[in-house]
Amino acid sequence: MVKNMADIAVKKFQKRYHGRYLEYVNWPLNRAVVLGDIGKWSSGKVFSREFNMDSLGFKVEIRNGATISSRELEGGITRAYKAAGKAPVYNSALLAAKAGVSLAMKKGASFLLEAQTLRTEIVANMTALEKALVNMGKGADWWQHRVVITSILKAEVATAALTFSDNQRVDINADVTTPVPFQLTDISANLKLAYKGEGTSVDLVVEGPVVAFQHATLRKGRWYQSWEVSQLALEANA
Repeated sequence: MVKNMADIAVKKFQKRYHGRYLEYVNWPLNRAVVLGDIGKWSSGKVFSREFNMDSLGFKVEIRNGATISSRELEGGITRAYKAAGKAPVYNSALLAAKAGVSLAMKKGASFLLEAQTLRTEIVANMTALEKALVNMGKGADWWQHRVVITSILKAEVATAALTFSDNQRVDINADVTTPVPFQLTDISANLKLAYKGEGTSVDLVVEGPVVAFQHATLRKGRWYQSWEVSQLALEANA
Protein backbone atom coordinates (compact mmCIF):
# COMPACT_ATOMS: atom_id res chain seq x y z
CA MET A 1 0.00 0.00 0.00
CA VAL A 2 1.37 3.36 -0.99
CA LYS A 3 1.43 5.83 1.90
CA ASN A 4 0.09 8.60 -0.32
CA MET A 5 -3.00 6.49 -1.11
CA ALA A 6 -3.65 6.09 2.61
CA ASP A 7 -3.38 9.86 3.09
CA ILE A 8 -5.81 10.49 0.23
CA ALA A 9 -8.32 8.02 1.67
CA VAL A 10 -8.19 9.56 5.15
CA LYS A 11 -8.51 13.06 3.71
CA LYS A 12 -11.65 12.08 1.78
CA PHE A 13 -13.12 10.42 4.86
CA GLN A 14 -12.31 13.52 6.94
CA LYS A 15 -13.80 15.84 4.32
CA ARG A 16 -17.11 13.98 4.23
CA TYR A 17 -17.33 13.71 8.02
CA HIS A 18 -16.36 17.33 8.64
CA GLY A 19 -18.79 18.51 5.99
CA ARG A 20 -21.60 16.67 7.76
CA TYR A 21 -20.77 17.19 11.43
CA LEU A 22 -18.16 20.01 11.61
CA GLU A 23 -15.81 17.75 13.55
CA TYR A 24 -12.78 15.66 12.60
CA VAL A 25 -12.71 11.87 12.73
CA ASN A 26 -10.30 10.36 15.23
CA TRP A 27 -8.63 7.89 12.91
CA PRO A 28 -7.96 5.16 13.77
CA LEU A 29 -10.59 4.78 16.49
CA ASN A 30 -8.18 3.18 18.95
CA ARG A 31 -6.05 6.34 19.05
CA ALA A 32 -6.17 7.90 22.54
CA VAL A 33 -7.26 11.55 22.52
CA VAL A 34 -8.22 13.70 25.53
CA LEU A 35 -9.00 17.37 26.08
CA GLY A 36 -5.92 19.54 26.27
CA ASP A 37 -3.82 17.27 24.05
CA ILE A 38 -1.34 19.11 21.84
CA GLY A 39 0.12 17.58 18.71
CA LYS A 40 0.61 17.72 14.98
CA TRP A 41 -2.23 17.77 12.48
CA SER A 42 -0.58 15.84 9.66
CA SER A 43 -1.02 16.06 5.90
CA GLY A 44 -3.03 12.84 6.08
CA LYS A 45 -5.42 14.57 8.50
CA VAL A 46 -4.47 12.38 11.44
CA PHE A 47 -3.81 13.91 14.86
CA SER A 48 -0.48 12.85 16.37
CA ARG A 49 -0.40 13.55 20.10
CA GLU A 50 2.83 14.97 21.58
CA PHE A 51 1.82 15.93 25.13
CA ASN A 52 -1.08 17.15 27.26
CA MET A 53 -1.45 20.47 29.06
CA ASP A 54 -1.48 18.68 32.41
CA SER A 55 2.24 17.94 31.94
CA LEU A 56 2.71 21.73 32.18
CA GLY A 57 0.71 21.92 35.40
CA PHE A 58 -2.48 23.16 33.75
CA LYS A 59 -5.71 21.34 34.57
CA VAL A 60 -8.32 21.34 31.82
CA GLU A 61 -11.83 21.76 33.19
CA ILE A 62 -14.42 19.60 31.44
CA ARG A 63 -17.94 20.64 30.51
CA ASN A 64 -20.32 17.94 29.31
CA GLY A 65 -22.09 18.79 26.08
CA ALA A 66 -24.76 17.11 23.99
CA THR A 67 -25.60 13.41 24.08
CA ILE A 68 -26.26 11.79 20.70
CA SER A 69 -28.04 8.45 20.36
CA SER A 70 -26.22 7.36 17.20
CA ARG A 71 -24.15 8.61 14.31
CA GLU A 72 -23.53 7.04 10.91
CA LEU A 73 -21.59 7.93 7.78
CA GLU A 74 -21.04 5.71 4.76
CA GLY A 75 -19.81 6.08 1.20
CA GLY A 76 -19.01 3.66 -1.63
CA ILE A 77 -20.11 0.52 0.23
CA THR A 78 -22.68 -2.17 -0.63
CA ARG A 79 -23.87 -4.52 2.12
CA ALA A 80 -24.98 -8.12 1.58
CA TYR A 81 -26.45 -9.76 4.71
CA LYS A 82 -26.72 -13.51 5.26
CA ALA A 83 -29.07 -15.15 7.75
CA ALA A 84 -27.88 -18.07 9.87
CA GLY A 85 -28.17 -21.36 7.99
CA LYS A 86 -28.46 -19.70 4.60
CA ALA A 87 -25.94 -20.07 1.79
CA PRO A 88 -22.92 -17.79 2.23
CA VAL A 89 -22.57 -14.73 0.07
CA TYR A 90 -20.68 -15.68 -3.10
CA ASN A 91 -16.89 -15.63 -2.76
CA SER A 92 -17.05 -14.52 0.88
CA ALA A 93 -15.55 -15.97 4.07
CA LEU A 94 -18.90 -15.99 5.89
CA LEU A 95 -19.80 -19.17 7.77
CA ALA A 96 -22.92 -21.05 6.67
CA ALA A 97 -24.05 -21.70 10.25
CA LYS A 98 -23.90 -18.06 11.33
CA ALA A 99 -25.44 -14.76 10.37
CA GLY A 100 -23.13 -12.34 8.66
CA VAL A 101 -22.58 -9.44 6.32
CA SER A 102 -20.23 -8.88 3.41
CA LEU A 103 -19.20 -5.30 2.65
CA ALA A 104 -18.23 -4.65 -0.96
CA MET A 105 -16.04 -1.55 -1.19
CA LYS A 106 -15.53 -0.86 -4.88
CA LYS A 107 -13.60 2.40 -4.83
CA GLY A 108 -10.51 3.50 -2.97
CA ALA A 109 -11.50 5.76 -0.06
CA SER A 110 -14.79 3.96 0.53
CA PHE A 111 -15.65 4.39 4.19
CA LEU A 112 -18.05 3.42 6.93
CA LEU A 113 -18.63 4.68 10.46
CA GLU A 114 -21.30 3.55 12.92
CA ALA A 115 -21.34 4.75 16.53
CA GLN A 116 -23.84 4.43 19.38
CA THR A 117 -24.54 6.56 22.48
CA LEU A 118 -22.14 9.46 21.99
CA ARG A 119 -21.29 12.12 24.57
CA THR A 120 -19.50 15.42 24.02
CA GLU A 121 -16.82 16.81 26.34
CA ILE A 122 -15.71 20.43 25.90
CA VAL A 123 -12.96 22.55 27.49
CA ALA A 124 -14.81 24.74 30.00
CA ASN A 125 -11.95 27.12 30.87
CA MET A 126 -11.02 28.28 27.34
CA THR A 127 -9.75 31.70 28.47
CA ALA A 128 -7.42 30.11 31.01
CA LEU A 129 -6.29 27.56 28.42
CA GLU A 130 -5.49 30.35 25.97
CA LYS A 131 -3.37 32.13 28.61
CA ALA A 132 -1.53 28.91 29.45
CA LEU A 133 -0.78 28.30 25.76
CA VAL A 134 0.56 31.84 25.35
CA ASN A 135 2.78 31.35 28.41
CA MET A 136 4.40 28.32 26.75
CA GLY A 137 6.38 30.88 24.73
CA LYS A 138 6.27 28.90 21.47
CA GLY A 139 6.76 30.84 18.25
CA ALA A 140 4.59 31.08 15.15
CA ASP A 141 6.58 28.42 13.30
CA TRP A 142 5.97 25.91 16.09
CA TRP A 143 2.24 26.63 16.24
CA GLN A 144 1.86 26.55 12.49
CA HIS A 145 2.12 22.77 12.66
CA ARG A 146 0.33 22.07 15.93
CA VAL A 147 -3.18 22.15 17.37
CA VAL A 148 -4.83 21.71 20.78
CA ILE A 149 -7.87 19.47 21.31
CA THR A 150 -10.79 21.53 22.64
CA SER A 151 -13.72 19.11 22.24
CA ILE A 152 -14.09 15.33 21.96
CA LEU A 153 -16.97 13.03 21.09
CA LYS A 154 -16.91 9.70 22.94
CA ALA A 155 -19.02 6.71 21.90
CA GLU A 156 -20.16 3.74 23.90
CA VAL A 157 -19.23 1.55 20.93
CA ALA A 158 -18.23 2.18 17.32
CA THR A 159 -17.18 0.39 14.14
CA ALA A 160 -15.27 1.97 11.26
CA ALA A 161 -13.78 0.82 7.96
CA LEU A 162 -11.73 2.62 5.33
CA THR A 163 -10.26 1.40 2.02
CA PHE A 164 -7.01 2.56 0.46
CA SER A 165 -7.47 0.83 -2.91
CA ASP A 166 -10.23 -0.32 -5.27
CA ASN A 167 -12.31 -3.51 -5.11
CA GLN A 168 -11.91 -4.36 -1.42
CA ARG A 169 -14.15 -6.59 0.71
CA VAL A 170 -14.83 -7.04 4.41
CA ASP A 171 -16.70 -10.11 5.77
CA ILE A 172 -18.13 -10.10 9.29
CA ASN A 173 -19.66 -13.11 11.06
CA ALA A 174 -22.24 -12.83 13.86
CA ASP A 175 -23.77 -15.28 16.34
CA VAL A 176 -26.21 -17.90 15.07
CA THR A 177 -29.16 -16.23 16.82
CA THR A 178 -28.51 -12.79 15.35
CA PRO A 179 -31.35 -11.53 13.10
CA VAL A 180 -30.45 -9.69 9.91
CA PRO A 181 -29.89 -6.96 9.14
CA PHE A 182 -27.92 -6.07 12.27
CA GLN A 183 -25.93 -3.06 13.41
CA LEU A 184 -22.16 -3.22 13.15
CA THR A 185 -22.00 -1.88 16.71
CA ASP A 186 -24.14 -4.67 18.22
CA ILE A 187 -22.04 -6.06 21.07
CA SER A 188 -24.57 -8.84 21.75
CA ALA A 189 -24.09 -10.18 18.21
CA ASN A 190 -20.50 -11.16 19.03
CA LEU A 191 -19.27 -9.86 15.68
CA LYS A 192 -16.03 -11.35 14.34
CA LEU A 193 -13.96 -10.26 11.38
CA ALA A 194 -13.81 -13.17 8.91
CA TYR A 195 -11.92 -11.44 6.11
CA LYS A 196 -10.70 -8.04 5.01
CA GLY A 197 -8.81 -7.00 1.90
CA GLU A 198 -5.17 -5.97 2.13
CA GLY A 199 -6.09 -2.39 1.22
CA THR A 200 -8.62 -2.02 4.02
CA SER A 201 -8.43 -0.88 7.64
CA VAL A 202 -11.19 -2.01 10.04
CA ASP A 203 -11.89 -1.13 13.68
CA LEU A 204 -14.67 -3.56 14.65
CA VAL A 205 -16.83 -2.98 17.75
CA VAL A 206 -14.43 -0.70 19.60
CA GLU A 207 -15.74 0.08 23.09
CA GLY A 208 -15.39 3.59 24.54
CA PRO A 209 -13.53 5.26 21.65
CA VAL A 210 -13.16 8.94 20.91
CA VAL A 211 -14.92 9.05 17.53
CA ALA A 212 -14.27 12.69 16.68
CA PHE A 213 -12.86 15.95 18.00
CA GLN A 214 -12.54 19.68 17.42
CA HIS A 215 -9.25 21.53 17.67
CA ALA A 216 -7.87 25.05 17.81
CA THR A 217 -4.57 26.78 17.09
CA LEU A 218 -2.79 29.67 18.80
CA ARG A 219 -2.60 32.41 16.16
CA LYS A 220 -1.88 36.10 15.84
CA GLY A 221 -4.58 38.45 14.61
CA ARG A 222 -4.71 38.60 10.83
CA TRP A 223 -4.07 42.35 10.92
CA TYR A 224 -0.83 42.00 12.89
CA GLN A 225 2.62 41.32 11.45
CA SER A 226 4.48 40.23 14.59
CA TRP A 227 4.12 37.44 17.16
CA GLU A 228 3.49 39.44 20.36
CA VAL A 229 1.82 38.05 23.49
CA SER A 230 -0.90 40.71 23.43
CA GLN A 231 -1.81 39.75 19.87
CA LEU A 232 -2.26 36.01 20.33
CA ALA A 233 -5.62 34.25 20.44
CA LEU A 234 -6.90 30.68 20.44
CA GLU A 235 -8.84 30.20 17.23
CA ALA A 236 -11.00 27.25 16.29
CA ASN A 237 -10.01 25.46 13.08
CA ALA A 238 -12.78 25.41 10.49
